Amino acid sequence: LSGLKRISSNQFPNPPFLKTALITENDPKAANKQIKEFYDQGVTACLIKSKIIGQTTPYGGHLTGTQIHSLEDFNELLKGVKLESKGLLFDTGVASPLFASMLLESNLKPAGAKFVYDPYSYIAQHGRLPLSPDQLKHLANQIVLQQNVQMLAADCLPYHLSGATIVQELAIMIATASEYFNLVDESNRNKAAKSFFTRLSTGPLYFPEIAKFRAARILWNNLLDAYELDVNLPLFIHAESTPQNKTVSDAYNNLLRSTTEAMSAVIGGADSVLVLPHDINFQKPDRFSNRIARNILHISDSEAHISKTTDPSSGSYYIETLTHQIATKAWDLFKEIENRGGLLESLKHNFIQSEIRTEGEQKMRAYATRGRTLTGTNHYPNTGEELPKDDYKEFSNPLSPQLKNVNIDTTELYTSLSSAFKDGASISNVADSILDPQKVLYDTLTPFKPGQFFDNLRQRTNHYQKTTNKRPAVTAIIAGDKKWGKARANFVSNIFGCAGFKVSTSDVDFQDTETAEQVSGEVFMLCSSDTDYGDLVPEFCKTFKDRGILILAGNPRERATEYSKQGIDHFMMQGMDIIQFLNTVQDQLFNSESLS
Repeated sequence: LSGLKRISSNQFPNPPFLKTALITENDPKAANKQIKEFYDQGVTACLIKSKIIGQTTPYGGHLTGTQIHSLEDFNELLKGVKLESKGLLFDTGVASPLFASMLLESNLKPAGAKFVYDPYSYIAQHGRLPLSPDQLKHLANQIVLQQNVQMLAADCLPYHLSGATIVQELAIMIATASEYFNLVDESNRNKAAKSFFTRLSTGPLYFPEIAKFRAARILWNNLLDAYELDVNLPLFIHAESTPQNKTVSDAYNNLLRSTTEAMSAVIGGADSVLVLPHDINFQKPDRFSNRIARNILHISDSEAHISKTTDPSSGSYYIETLTHQIATKAWDLFKEIENRGGLLESLKHNFIQSEIRTEGEQKMRAYATRGRTLTGTNHYPNTGEELPKDDYKEFSNPLSPQLKNVNIDTTELYTSLSSAFKDGASISNVADSILDPQKVLYDTLTPFKPGQFFDNLRQRTNHYQKTTNKRPAVTAIIAGDKKWGKARANFVSNIFGCAGFKVSTSDVDFQDTETAEQVSGEVFMLCSSDTDYGDLVPEFCKTFKDRGILILAGNPRERATEYSKQGIDHFMMQGMDIIQFLNTVQDQLFNSESLS
């Protein structure tokens, strides 16, 4: 595992990319109608999600997403769909062998069928092996024999959603591939390489994301070379716009975010690109959000013509340099993972999880202190917006009850599964043949969405307003130095707007008692220069101390204790954790009201 080679144009796919749409219908018949509609509207691939979650015994377990419980459901899903020139991706997790056997039994022949099967990301999410090591090895060797489908995936989305950096994503991707090569018999390694593909996020860092997709191909080529495999085997990259930065507040901004993310993936050379509907965080996507999501891809391809050239960013000094830097760092991290015994051992010993957790905490702090921007959420909020209910849950149903005992021959897994499904078996009848979660528990990843913390603040304020029939009001008191006062009042307005407070400003002469008494609100913020605060704080506190929460805009440093004794409740400054600050103010204000 030595150095890296620079990327060459023949490592990139020939355009165009697959314009992929997410199937959001739960019923197979409705999903079938949606697939046909999407294909009629120019989509060239569909992603179908159907995952087993929870306990997988005859008395437990659920299927989330599209409800494909049997071969009958599967045939209903794809009935009458012309797949000869279309792609199909199945986000079916550890249940992928079951759905792949249904596809084989159905005799459908899509242009390319891929199943996101990644037992290692399962470990990272659930803290346990999905099968015993021997069972997993046996299953992997059978998977690679099915060369008409790709199933050995490096699903990097769970790592990304927990805070992984671009470098960490790529290192884990290539470590997953290496794990597969060591898992299967040596004679099956080329077949494993042919069966391998990856799902990567495409995030908000425009140029680094372009470089990420280009770097992925460098790393893949070097891994094949290290294992003395066919270096001409291509890497299929499926890219999805990240759900991590999508918000409920000012949700149409999600469309703008998805547009730049899709461009990064297309320019970077992804084979398949999926843009998530902008409203998927808070409701079941409707016709409008699905249409706009796919139109982003149509515009990138048919109007911007980004995909008409192989590797369009080739020759850009910045992107070429960034590509090589990212690839080098990812390769170094991959070597460290290998030196620790590989990806599985690194997950068992919490190396991967702790590294990602550290990055996730730093990323979350950057959003909380506004070092990273979520427009309309932690910067420039639309304070008058009525947020939709954030109670949307992905659809799931219990697995169909076990009506019959089915014995699956794991030595001929696909043949046996196909026969069982043909005879009317349901997923619950055969799930234990490919899923037997082990008892040993490991540390797990913790996904997060920064916007959700800010959205929660807004929802809490909305609840207060509906319960008390009044919107909490903040008044920024401008006194002393007007220039500093107005600047800090604007800062106050932006911060409190993130929580949906009503913010107004007022010029107050503390000597004019009658005018000062007319200023209303539940929170009063003194805005002036640091040098003026020494004279202004005593008068400010005397005027407003019994009327609400008193806050000073700025960092008083050594005078903080003095000002607190005079009556200042909080200090508000650049670089503070505004989520924690606003929660504290809400606690103090809302708990003083009866919300019964």
